[in-house]
Amino acid sequence: MAEKNSTSDQPNSLDLARYRANYLAEQEGIYLYSKLAEVESDAHLAELYRRLAGIEQRHSDLWKAQLTHAGEKPPTYAPNWRIRTLLWIARRLGTGAVLSTVSSMEKRAMTDSLQAFSSLLIKVVLITLVVTFLAKLGDTSLYDA
Repeated sequence: MAEKNSTSDQPNSLDLARYRANYLAEQEGIYLYSKLAEVESDAHLAELYRRLAGIEQRHSDLWKAQLTHAGEKPPTYAPNWRIRTLLWIARRLGTGAVLSTVSSMEKRAMTDSLQAFSSLLIKVVLITLVVTFLAKLGDTSLYDA
């Protein structure tokens, strides 16, 4: 896929790869939390897992919309060995046995998202500073491109 030019609102190949990865990560959460809800014997905890799956579904829908808008078909999710193993353990020992691992996975996903956002924010600030500096110098070549 071609990179987008500065005048296009179409995502470039890096954007699309990120959309696909984010979509699959949300699909993984939907699958995991839905299955944990099925395994959980405590009705309140099962409902909590269903609600978490619903949150992941809404996030997934956002990434699916981004992909669809770009003319891309969302990828198909298939659970990896880690998710299958966690669910195997949860079925045999209960969801409490995998809770710390699931929590760590969520924390890591949030950290990755925050790092990506921080990186983007830094780039925007730097670009704004450069454009402001050049404008003060009277250099309008960036605006004429």
